[in-house]
Order: sequence, then C-alpha cells, then structure tokens
Amino acid sequence: DALPIWMVLGNHDYGRGLDRRVAHRQVAWAGRTEGFEMPSSTYAFRAGRVDLFAIDTTDVFWQGAEPHRTWLREGLQGSDAPWKVVVGHHTFRSEAGHGNAGDYESIGGVPWADGDSLRELFEEEVCGQADLYLAGHDHNLQWIEHCGTTLLVSGSGAKSRPLAPRGNTLLYGLGDEGFVWVELASDRLTAAFYDEQGALGFEAWRDREG
Repeated sequence: DALPIWMVLGNHDYGRGLDRRVAHRQVAWAGRTEGFEMPSSTYAFRAGRVDLFAIDTTDVFWQGAEPHRTWLREGLQGSDAPWKVVVGHHTFRSEAGHGNAGDYESIGGVPWADGDSLRELFEEEVCGQADLYLAGHDHNLQWIEHCGTTLLVSGSGAKSRPLAPRGNTLLYGLGDEGFVWVELASDRLTAAFYDEQGALGFEAWRDREG
C-alpha cells in the first residue's frame, strides 16, 4: 500500500491574504482524495512512537498566536510519545530568503509582514518542547539546531532558491531541488538529504534527550 501524504496549509493555499474559503477548499479536497490526509487546518495524530502536530502557520501569521498557543501547549505537554513533532509551512529559523520568524524578508518592526506572531509561538511553545519542527516556505534544504529543537526545512521539491546569510549555523544546507527523509527510531533521529536525482547528499543523526 502507498504511504499516505499528510499535508498542512501553506500561504498560497489561502489565495491572496487570508481567504478562508480558498483554504477550506483545500481541506475538502484532501478529504475526498485517496492517499492525501488533512482532516482540518490544524490537527494532531499519533503514528507509532511519534505524536505529530500540524499547525496552520498562515493563520498564525495573519491572526496571531491564539488559539494555536493553547492547543499546541496542551498537546505537547500532555503527550507521552517518545517523539513530538510539529509541522507547519512557514520557517522558524532559516538561512535563506524568507528567513527567520520575526524578521521575514529582513523587514524588522512591521508586525503584519515580519512574522512576529510566529516567532512568539515558536519560541514559547515549540522551543524545547518539540523534538523536531518541519517546515517548507524557503525553497531549499536545511538542518538547523536551535533552542533544543531540530529544525528541518524541505521546500525544494518543485523549485529551488539559494541560501542566504541570516545568522543561523547550518548543520547542512543545499540551495537546489531535493527532499529530506526523516526516520525516528526509539532513541535516534536520522535525517537524510537527497537531490532531485535521488542521490544522497548528506545524512546525520542526533540522539533523543531524556
């Protein structure tokens, strides 16, 4: 059987701005399309040893951290899974064009554009609480360790953009098409980065703390 594809909404799934009608159509499409899963714009589920929390980062971007903050905090703190993974479209930290939440596009001090509400949510609810945050948005591949959480960016499945200095230390980065494959064993996270031809470019791991 084919592996199901679990999805989250991205900024383009809302059309221009925050058009919820457009976003609801994406959720409805997933509900009637075999092999694709997105039961809501925000949802959680358990898969084996992993509790996964999918957040609608576009809603946070435009509307603020509430009520996502409470939902995410209760979910992460109440989880007894060995691994806790948060998935969202926008980057938390990124060594590329869109950059770091709170300073997106290097537009500091512009609340509606710099992603400050996302920075707040990530710093207060994800840092040190989730083992892993998976994102796209920037069209490249990155591995960053920050605030006790592994940050992986895999946004170059269809197109790529170069890396750019944003003050982060990359364990690995590639500004070309490709994808990342993540495995969560009982006590080890392994991430393998592949290029568009399927060739392995980099692989590393970190042990689970606690």
